[in-house]
Amino acid sequence: MANQIKPENFFERSVWVLFLVLGLLEILFGLSDIIAGIENDPAILVSATGKTPAELKAQDLIIYNAMDHQQKLIGLEFLMTGALISIISLTAFRRGARWAWLTFWLIAAEMIFSVVSQYNIRQPGESLAPPFYSGSLFAGLTTLWLALSHRKYLSRDVESGGIRQTRC
Repeated sequence: MANQIKPENFFERSVWVLFLVLGLLEILFGLSDIIAGIENDPAILVSATGKTPAELKAQDLIIYNAMDHQQKLIGLEFLMTGALISIISLTAFRRGARWAWLTFWLIAAEMIFSVVSQYNIRQPGESLAPPFYSGSLFAGLTTLWLALSHRKYLSRDVESGGIRQTRC
């Protein structure tokens, strides 16, 4: 029988774009953290310690410098992770590589872990930091898009020259 190509649904067509956007956002967040350190988003420090960066700096310069350095290293990790996500999105994931789809589930899991961590580290009476909300949003979106694009990555299709074909 002739090979039939299954039409992709919206989620299968757009999932790589969601991860590309996510990767680019991580690059931007990383760059801003590398440049500004803990001053980049004071709400994160306030949520975790109850102190603004200026208050922490006045109270204990050594701890301030250590936390500022740590935030810059976190920024570097964001930048590198964002670059990897973007590159994989534009290449293997866009072409429908199963390994890329399975690997991107780790991103959803990491975001869920980050959200729980942001919630648990918050001091009593302090507001949740912005990463709690952005992490919740992207954890939900990535989980939804990955789940609804499963057919493209888990089907029994035979790959032929980068084109998925179904054997009848």
